[in-house]
Amino acid sequence: LKTSIQASVPVNFGLRPFALGVIETAPLTGNADVALDTSSFSRLLLSPDHRLTGKTEGALRLSGSYAQPAVTGELRISGGSYQFLPAGASLPNIHATFPGSNTTLTLSDFQAEDAKGNKLTGNGSASLARIGEFTYMAEFKAGKLMLINHPNAQAVISGEISLRGNHQQGNVTGRLASQSLHISLPDKFAYSVPELNIVSAVPGIRIEKRPKSGSGIYPVTLNVTWQADNKVFVRGRGVDAELRGALSIRGTANEPRIEGKLSTIRGRYEEFGKRFTLKQGELLFEGDMPPSPYLNVIGSVSESGVEIRPVLAGPILAPELRIESSPAVPQEEALSMLLFGKDSSKIGPVQAVQLVNSMAKLTGKGGGFDPLGQARKFLGVDDLIVGGSGGEASETSVGVGKYIADKVYLEV
Repeated sequence: LKTSIQASVPVNFGLRPFALGVIETAPLTGNADVALDTSSFSRLLLSPDHRLTGKTEGALRLSGSYAQPAVTGELRISGGSYQFLPAGASLPNIHATFPGSNTTLTLSDFQAEDAKGNKLTGNGSASLARIGEFTYMAEFKAGKLMLINHPNAQAVISGEISLRGNHQQGNVTGRLASQSLHISLPDKFAYSVPELNIVSAVPGIRIEKRPKSGSGIYPVTLNVTWQADNKVFVRGRGVDAELRGALSIRGTANEPRIEGKLSTIRGRYEEFGKRFTLKQGELLFEGDMPPSPYLNVIGSVSESGVEIRPVLAGPILAPELRIESSPAVPQEEALSMLLFGKDSSKIGPVQAVQLVNSMAKLTGKGGGFDPLGQARKFLGVDDLIVGGSGGEASETSVGVGKYIADKVYLEV
């Protein structure tokens, strides 16, 4: 791709006394024939966490004066994509046209599509006050858009976003509504991962350090809200819960801060082959991602006069499992009462092996295939419940649940 730029700028120049300056009222001429990779200039404006790619083509003509410049022509972006790597957010299939007329460059025909063809549309404009000084505004709207499509999270949103600013800084405001959010808790590694001596980088894997504020990146402040009334599903590691709540997105595009809480509407927690009453289920967002958000799931069951509470808590990518009890007893004793209804001094050899294996799970080993999750996806339902009284196989029950409208949930 090749870009050609030519410009003629009238200046005043003198030696005695020395003087060099632009004649602001003299005629200004220039032209640019553009054909370049969008990522080549986006790197100058965005931090490594943000990636903008595509092809930018077109031609612009500059006239007027330094104090009152005028632009004619058109630029086009095609085959573009945007990614915000820490959150797994992506906007593929970006196309936009920027026609220029007099002092205004207009954003028209902006469109981005997700994998299912749902669209984000937008329009806006930028005005030149003088060379190097400008203001701009843009409005974007989505009726239904898969903004996050990550192995551990898929998010569909709707809402409106506004972007306003000038040559010094920008500001993003907006209100987003969650249509659905599915979060899968990753299984922990059974063994520690050794540190590798990296000799080359695989394309698409982020290894750059994020620049700090004031490092030359164009500053964009954020003021966005995200609301979910339902359909936030958290599954994995024994958790199967639906949550709701609200988040605020503040800070800057370079260093965003996401804060808020999502709490349980309904759910289940199963661990060590037992089903617990879900006392508490939360996702807490407290700033940088990662390590935020933080998971806090507490189950409860009573055995032999002791309340036993499995707690799964910590950063969502690496939550830790522990056992609490009231009155307090050692984890091994609480686990023995949970599994066998008696303390560890009264169990047999086979039960002792089972207890050792269950204790190993508390150190982070475990997890595996999720047959219910696979069946839920195959059936196209939001929930799949298998239960029973612990007796004969004929007493086993199966239930399914699905949203048939935004706020209507049917379970049979």
